Amino acid sequence: MFYKYHIRLKEMLKIKIAIIGSRGIPPRFGGFETFVFELSKRINKISDISIIVYGETTKSLHIIRDEYAGIKRVFVPRIGRMGVIINRILGIRDAVYNEKVDIIYLLGYSSAFFINWKKIKKNKIKFIINPDGLEWRRTKYSFLIRNYLKMCERIIMHNSDIIVVDSLKIGEYIKNLYERNCIYIPYGVDLSDQNPIKEDDLLKTLGLSFFSYYIIVSRCIPENNILMMIKGFKKSLTDKKLLIVTNLGKGKYSQKVAESCRSDPRIILYGPLYNKEKLVQLRTNAFGYIHGHSIGGTNPSLVEAMGYGNIIVAHNNIFNKEVVSEKLGYFFKNENDLIQILNSLDNDPSLSRKRKMIKKRVETSYNWESIAEKYINLFKSCLK
Repeated sequence: MFYKYHIRLKEMLKIKIAIIGSRGIPPRFGGFETFVFELSKRINKISDISIIVYGETTKSLHIIRDEYAGIKRVFVPRIGRMGVIINRILGIRDAVYNEKVDIIYLLGYSSAFFINWKKIKKNKIKFIINPDGLEWRRTKYSFLIRNYLKMCERIIMHNSDIIVVDSLKIGEYIKNLYERNCIYIPYGVDLSDQNPIKEDDLLKTLGLSFFSYYIIVSRCIPENNILMMIKGFKKSLTDKKLLIVTNLGKGKYSQKVAESCRSDPRIILYGPLYNKEKLVQLRTNAFGYIHGHSIGGTNPSLVEAMGYGNIIVAHNNIFNKEVVSEKLGYFFKNENDLIQILNSLDNDPSLSRKRKMIKKRVETSYNWESIAEKYINLFKSCLK
């Protein structure tokens, strides 16, 4: 009996943190989900902090609570055209009134306009925001939506207690525009997945072998420049193939991407892949990773590719250069730049040295253990 009360008291004394803004765990969709899972499982294991991960459900109109890998999950309905915003607001409300958390850590700011800031402050809850990237710059959004997101950015910057960024350049932008200091904590990589997995039926089915191809892992949206990368690759003289892992939608841009791939037998359009083991195999056996993201901070897919020792060919912008460093990556602004890079890489004598240096950079700056420690220190310090 005493033991049960002791365990219950111990749980009550833990710092409770709600992480809101991902689709949930286990990770199947993208960077935020992987970030939340890798961070939560480490923090719950090594500290007196209890992480509650809020996610999305489209199968129920009710909030669902359960556990996964020792992490408490709360699935909140996502329904309708404003599903993301409603999901975040309902999640914040649940964290305040039902879970009674000490800290809310919000990923992304599209719901900022509808947050009841007075209630959060009245309940003495600390509010931390990770703005991700410059969402209002995304060309996929209409003029009205981009202006709405810009307004949400202003609101979140003025009302959050702490701002966390995974890119120093995003931190500089916020400092210059809003005069707010940011805490820099980068994205991480699971270093246990670094070693190449031997070829099996997956690679053979695709007609691929070790170091015989470049890989792209990306959402199919204009600012990720998949179409531009395909056009540049098609005009290059490389003897490598190109494997594209992406989620083709029904829009015009996706149709153009699909059509462009059909005319070159070197290009393999795989589609989306949420099986981690298969994705790791495709990445670790790739010769290089072509990264077209032009907006945002530290992109998870880019950091992961570095962890696998891929040669990095990335869009030339301040965010990608910050992550990779100019000395270790190859950067392109347009098709012609990409053509020249691909034509030269087949016989570049510095590649072996760069692979080692890229992996070393990840081990030093982007490992989850040190990142988890930084978050533990952050969460504890903001409650003092």
